[in-house]
Amino acid sequence: MAPPANTPQPLETFRQEVLRWNRQINLVSRQETGDRLEALLGQCRDGVPPMEAWLAEVLPRGPVWYFDLGSGGGLPGVVWHLGLSGAHPLHTWLVEPRDKRAWFLERVANIPHMPPFGVLQARWDEARPDSAPPRPGAVIVSLKALKLTDPEILDGLAAFSGGELPLAPVMVARYHPPEQIWSTDLAAGLEIPAPGTPAGPLVSVGAGVTRLGDTAGASLVVSTYRPAG
Repeated sequence: MAPPANTPQPLETFRQEVLRWNRQINLVSRQETGDRLEALLGQCRDGVPPMEAWLAEVLPRGPVWYFDLGSGGGLPGVVWHLGLSGAHPLHTWLVEPRDKRAWFLERVANIPHMPPFGVLQARWDEARPDSAPPRPGAVIVSLKALKLTDPEILDGLAAFSGGELPLAPVMVARYHPPEQIWSTDLAAGLEIPAPGTPAGPLVSVGAGVTRLGDTAGASLVVSTYRPAG
C-alpha cells in the first residue's frame, strides 16, 4: 500500500538519515556534505536505468537477487533497491563488514515504507543468507568503493548460494570516474574474462563502460554472465 501523500518518501528519509549520522559514522565527505551527498544520490539514480534495461532483456520471470558490496552508507545499494523494487520481486542484501556502518544500514532498513532488504555484516567471501532465498531469475552485484575482481565476486556468490553459482544471468556493475574508457588493461586488472570464457556453470557474455551522462560524474564498468549451454 502506498504511503499517504504527506508522508516523507523513503529516499528523502534516507537522505536525512545520512546527513544526521554522517559526523559520527563518516558515511560521506564531511566537507560540503550536503552538496556531496546530492551528487552521490544523482550518480546512484542514474545507475538504475541501465540495470532496468538489462533486466528487461534477460529476465522473463522470477525474482532478482541484488547485492551491494562494501555498501557503507547505502550508496548505491539503498537507491538501487528503491529504484528496482517497483518492477521486480527483488531480494536485496547490503553487505558491509564494519560495525557502525552495518548498524546504520539496519536503521535505514526500518525507515517507514522502505521495501524490505537484508544487511549482512560480513566480508563478501563470508556472507551467508539468514534463510534460503528463492532461486533467482537474475543477479545484480554493485560496487562503489570496494575493489574486487570478477572471480572474487563470483566465488562469493557461489558461497552465498551454497557452494555453486546460481544458474541465472549475472550483472556486475562498478562505479568508476566519468572519463573511464574500456581497455584490455582495465579488463586484466578486474580479471574480467573474454566473451565466451566459462566461469563454472556460467559463461562470460561481455563487458564495457556505460556512461551515466554529463551531470552524473561517474560511469559504470559492467560485466555480464549467462548460464552455459
